[in-house]
Amino acid sequence: MSEKKPKKKLYQIERELDAARAEYHELSAGLTDAQQREYTDKIKALMAELNDAIAADAQDCPTKDCGARPIAMKRRAGVYEVGCPVCENMRATAETPEEAVDKWNDGDLMPAQERTGGFKTPAPGADTKKDKVEKATAPE
Repeated sequence: MSEKKPKKKLYQIERELDAARAEYHELSAGLTDAQQREYTDKIKALMAELNDAIAADAQDCPTKDCGARPIAMKRRAGVYEVGCPVCENMRATAETPEEAVDKWNDGDLMPAQERTGGFKTPAPGADTKKDKVEKATAPE
């Protein structure tokens, strides 16, 4: 019987990712195409591992008729995001991965963003995002 490898902690994955990116940037000018692909494949794999680790405890999308497995990412230092890959504007962000997952699981979602990156201010009397989630997940 084979033993399972212990899961890496988020900070370990982040360190490996940072090191791989730094090494790639340091060497990129002298790399062959094959070597560049090798580095980018390694970086992509570490990013996917980090994203999966962040979303591990997130519940499936609460939107009625969706139920997709959420995805997660580290946007930049101190900004983590968990969201639905199917439903538009269904995401939660926070300063830590645990907070982002907790917000997602609690339905505490961020407001819709415009393409410019600015937040839309809800019109007076408009449903909040939490109201929309509650309506979307309410049984018929």
